[in-house]
Amino acid sequence: MSAVLIDPSYAELTYLTGQPVEALLDSGSLSLWLEHVATPVTFAGQSSFSVRLTGPADRPLTPGAHLLRTSQGDFMLVLEAVARDMRHLHYEAFLTEAAPIAA
Repeated sequence: MSAVLIDPSYAELTYLTGQPVEALLDSGSLSLWLEHVATPVTFAGQSSFSVRLTGPADRPLTPGAHLLRTSQGDFMLVLEAVARDMRHLHYEAFLTEAAPIAA
């Protein structure tokens, strides 16, 4: 398995949209799906965006920081549950990065 740490940037997470993600837990792992990356909003040289992941409703994650594994590498996100339906729990993370410099 991958042990390469990657930057959870807007570009990297957008590339991973629609792909499976494994949350690495003390008790094993939990399969999630990287469902959506929101369009960034830029202010004062910083871009902010959110990312939504979906997992099974019967295995909720504890809110907080989680190490996530993808085909591209591992990264950390702070996840909070934001919605629940019969089969799924939806989690969201908020990120900020330096805004791209306009040419």
